[in-house]
Amino acid sequence: MSLADLIAGVGLLVLVASVWIAKRAKPIGTHPYRWGTYLGLVTTAVGGGMVLLTLIQPDVLSGLLIGTLSVFLLTAGVGVLRHRRFGVIALLVTPLAWALVVVTHPVTASEPTVSTLAGSTLATGWILTLPNVPYFRRRWQVMTGEGLPVPGP
Repeated sequence: MSLADLIAGVGLLVLVASVWIAKRAKPIGTHPYRWGTYLGLVTTAVGGGMVLLTLIQPDVLSGLLIGTLSVFLLTAGVGVLRHRRFGVIALLVTPLAWALVVVTHPVTASEPTVSTLAGSTLATGWILTLPNVPYFRRRWQVMTGEGLPVPGP
C-alpha cells in the first residue's frame, strides 16, 4: 500500500463520516442544516490537511502562504459548524486567499503563466463557493454574528 492509497482511503473515510454526521444535523431555526454541517466538516478536514502540507514545504514563503490558506479554511469550517456568520464570510473569502497562494508561488517555465493559474484558480474557487450563497442567505438571520465565546475568569 502506497502513501497515495493511504491518503485516498483517509479522504474517503472523512467524506463518508461527514455525510453520516450531516444526516443527523439539527436544524438551525426552521431550516435544515445538513449541507452546512457537511460543508463545515469537509472544510475543516481540508484545512487540517493543509496544516500538514505547511509543515513539508521546501521554503518559508510557501509554508507561510499555505499556512494562511489553512487558517482561512479552518476558520470557515469551524464558523460554519458553530452557526456563526464569520464562518460564511471566511468561506466566501477563501478563494481569494487561494488565488493569492497561486500568484505568489513560483512556477516553472513548463507550467502555465501565473496570471492564467490565478484566474483559473479563482474561477474554480468561486464556482465551488458561490452556490452556497443562497443556502446561507436563507439562514443568515438565525446565525449568530458573535465570535467564538471567550471563557470567563
